[in-house]
Amino acid sequence: MNIWKEAPRLLVRLAQAWSIGAALLVAAVALAGCAGDEAIAPELIAQNDHGVALMGRYEYAAAEQTFAAVVDQAPRWLDARVNLAIA
Repeated sequence: MNIWKEAPRLLVRLAQAWSIGAALLVAAVALAGCAGDEAIAPELIAQNDHGVALMGRYEYAAAEQTFAAVVDQAPRWLDARVNLAIA
């Protein structure tokens, strides 16, 4: 087997394998992001929005308390958890 004659075919196979791996990774990330997509109560959304408004007014302690209350009621809601981490 002459490695130089086989190199182009090997490179094509490597590129195909990489493309398949990348597509699987994107699909896995997309599915993982959907794991916490249960319906969020409108009251919790409003409370989260209020916490965002508090952050906008630099009232970080009050915002942290607000986000903590939201996370207690919806622990899988990623937006609320991220907002709590920021506050």
